Amino acid sequence: MSSNAVPEGRNLPVEIVDEIIGQFVSTALDTDTPHRLLLRDLSNISTVSPVFLRIARSHIFKKIAIFIGNSFISSSNKENLSALFTREPTIAKFVKHITCQYNADVPHNGQLAPLFQLPNVQSLTLALCLYRRTDDETIQYFKRSSDISSTFGVRALLEHYLKSGSLKMVTLTRMMPLPCNVLLESPTLESVSIYQSFASSEEVVLSPNSTSQRSNIKKLILVNTTIPFAFLARSPKLQILHLTRDNIADFSTYEHSNNEPALPSLEELNLTINSYDDDLGQGYHQRHLQVILDHSPILKNLSLSIPLSSAVFLTIPRMPQLETLSLNWCGSTVHPHTDIVKSAIQTMSSCRLPSESLKNLNLRLSIDLRTMTESLDCMKGSIRKVIALAMDRDCRLFPRLQKVSLIIRISIENAPEEVRENIESELQALITLEVHDEKDQRATFDSEISVVDEAKIHL
Repeated sequence: MSSNAVPEGRNLPVEIVDEIIGQFVSTALDTDTPHRLLLRDLSNISTVSPVFLRIARSHIFKKIAIFIGNSFISSSNKENLSALFTREPTIAKFVKHITCQYNADVPHNGQLAPLFQLPNVQSLTLALCLYRRTDDETIQYFKRSSDISSTFGVRALLEHYLKSGSLKMVTLTRMMPLPCNVLLESPTLESVSIYQSFASSEEVVLSPNSTSQRSNIKKLILVNTTIPFAFLARSPKLQILHLTRDNIADFSTYEHSNNEPALPSLEELNLTINSYDDDLGQGYHQRHLQVILDHSPILKNLSLSIPLSSAVFLTIPRMPQLETLSLNWCGSTVHPHTDIVKSAIQTMSSCRLPSESLKNLNLRLSIDLRTMTESLDCMKGSIRKVIALAMDRDCRLFPRLQKVSLIIRISIENAPEEVRENIESELQALITLEVHDEKDQRATFDSEISVVDEAKIHL
């Protein structure tokens, strides 16, 4: 080939080059290609031509990681990024996602200012790395002032981008106390995920009846986190709410309230209760769920994950708009054997949903039998009861049901493969017999049975 020939691809329209590189990146992400290999390939692509360089950069710098504190291996990365954005301001426009790990504020004399001037940041992930410090030390860290012009700190970074006008998604881990009002007052924030954090008792989250600004948050995920119910009430556009081992403080204020519903837009609720929450008392879980449901008039999808324990079960109240109900029980069996899946039977029996809206019922039982000495016959009897309740012969529980899905996963330690296969066959035969016994079967019934050896899974 002549030395003056134009390499293939250089004269392609920019749109086509952009589409080709975009498809390459999407394929790499879909196949879990290691990030360092993707960056290497994009760096090679960038050498083809100025057009390729610009497009490759838009992918290379779409996501950046910043490390705040001096104990990290890459402690100089923030200075390097800041210098790059100063030297090449067009690159700053490509940044849409920031991940920040931090353990201490960093003083500076303005050289880190470009990290606060990224105009198109849409998501921000902050993860605290103070694992050896007490909660009190962590709280004191967050209470320190953090001035953008002189100090590069996590609170300054969060508060700046919440007010930037471009941020749509925030993920926070171990932030104590949570800046609830700052989150609620962001004009563009739509999705919030919070892990292992809690709001300060000193911060007052104004009630929705006040003149306080309403949040635009549409999706909220809380795990091991404590926030006041007023935070939810200040989010009237909230559509999706996932709660795992959470603590919604002050929800009693909203019990038996005659005011307007606090969650008028909520369509999906996913609530997970852990067995070690039992000390809160049965009444707590029921009241907690009931208050949220009472304030969710258009809820369409409800998913409950409940411990497989006779001590915990929930009553499912009337919900006129509900279309899909998913119930997931998991945990170890308890003695006597008659208690196996008792919570499932109690919860199922409590359902009273005589509306035309409920169409889908999804049931999942994850049972740890521990040893083969457990009573399989008793478990089969319990499963038979669950199936009978789901099929609802007299149309008392689910009169308009269209589809039932039952997934059973049983783990038995050190069980031979032949034994596990026999249990699967017995249970599948039982389900087939129970379902075919229904003369006037109204809903389609799908089932999936698996019996596994947990010890072998973790090898």
